[in-house]
Amino acid sequence: MRVQKSQNRDDFQNVAGYVSAMAKSFPLGTLNPRHAHRRAQLVFAVSGVMELSTAGCHWLIPPQRALWVPAGTEHEMRARTDVELRTLWVRVEDVTVPLPSVPTLVYVTPLLRELIVRAVELPIEDGVAGAAAQIISLIFSELHFVPPGEFHLPRVSDPRLVRVETQFKQNPGDTRGLEEWAAIANMSARTFTRHLKDETGLSFADWRQQIRLTEAMVRLVGGESITSIALSLGYENTGSFSRMFKRAMGVSPSDLAI
Repeated sequence: MRVQKSQNRDDFQNVAGYVSAMAKSFPLGTLNPRHAHRRAQLVFAVSGVMELSTAGCHWLIPPQRALWVPAGTEHEMRARTDVELRTLWVRVEDVTVPLPSVPTLVYVTPLLRELIVRAVELPIEDGVAGAAAQIISLIFSELHFVPPGEFHLPRVSDPRLVRVETQFKQNPGDTRGLEEWAAIANMSARTFTRHLKDETGLSFADWRQQIRLTEAMVRLVGGESITSIALSLGYENTGSFSRMFKRAMGVSPSDLAI
């Protein structure tokens, strides 16, 4: 029988059990402003795409990934689609397996997905015993951490670059070149390239690709066809889009499609 639980994250931080769990829904566009928790957090959406930012990093997280957030890490979350969130809060000192000390993506296997969903339904806040203990133990055994870089989104802060980023996000299929975008930023192409490299570590071409990939991921999870996405983002065919997507993201578009 499913146990009705609070949807207030603060209610899960000081419970007796070393793992606590919550289910909550967030409609498209919801922003959880920057905050931190006393416990480490495994953030996972059974459906939808969320953006999660810390001081130095920014990730786009589809249902095939989760994010491990250490205790005390300031972060914010935005729902890029309707999101069904499942969160585990963990008292790390009571866990016997090694866990990252920095925010780290987790590859969500089908087994891990079902274990998290089941854990949220259990009254583990009062203590973990019996079958619940086996489920929690399996969760930590099934955590496969992803190398840095995957689904990571570089951000810009220079207002001139932000202006370009905003316009390009509104129309990620825009085919204008470096010189034209630099003019929008009121910079020379050389200055534009240097500032972009300083802030993101990327060339203009790679930065544009990342923005397109972000839009593609949201649309894929939302159910839009791969062909429609590829053509609207400026790719000649689905094959070239799919190869680029897998090379950059580590998964194929069909892995994210509903």
